Amino acid sequence: MLAQLMDMFAAGELKPLPAKAFDVRLARRAYRFVSQARHIGKVVLTVCDSAGRLAGARS
Repeated sequence: MLAQLMDMFAAGELKPLPAKAFDVRLARRAYRFVSQARHIGKVVLTVCDSAGRLAGARS
């Protein structure tokens, strides 16, 4: 089943849900955005390290 889904994504038959990212320091703004109930997809909070790189991201 997973292989079939991956093939469908690769063929463009399926598209991932849109995501709106907010810096974790803007969590209140993200909450207000979600509370308006006009978004589609996921709302995520991002965390950057002290150098401004996305924490956990591989280089």
